[in-house]
Amino acid sequence: MNRYVARGMLDDARNGAEVVYVGKNLVEARRAFAMIASRAGWAFRVSRARGRESLVSLSGRGRVRFVSLKSLGRIRGTCVDILYLDANPDEGRLRDILSCLATSPNGELIRR
Repeated sequence: MNRYVARGMLDDARNGAEVVYVGKNLVEARRAFAMIASRAGWAFRVSRARGRESLVSLSGRGRVRFVSLKSLGRIRGTCVDILYLDANPDEGRLRDILSCLATSPNGELIRR
C-alpha cells in the first residue's frame, strides 16, 4: 500500500464506489486503515470499530472497508465495485472474492 493507492481508494469512495481492501492478515488491514484514515480529512466518517474498520463518504454513498483474508465472510453477499487485493488468496477464497465483484456492473479487481 502506498500513498497513491490510498488517494485513489479515497477518490473512488468519494465518487460513490464501494471499495474493499483485503490484507494478508488483520495487522496489514489495520495498517492500511490507519494510512488511509490519516489522509481522509473531513470528507469521510471514520469508524474504528474493532474488526469492522471503515471510511464512509459524507458526500455520497461510497465507502472503504478493510478486511483480512480470514475475515472474507464479512463481505460475502455484498456488492463490491473495487476490490484491492494486498494478499495472495487460495482458489476457494478467490472464488468468494470474485463473487462479490460479479454483482457490480463495473466490478474491478486490483492486485498488488
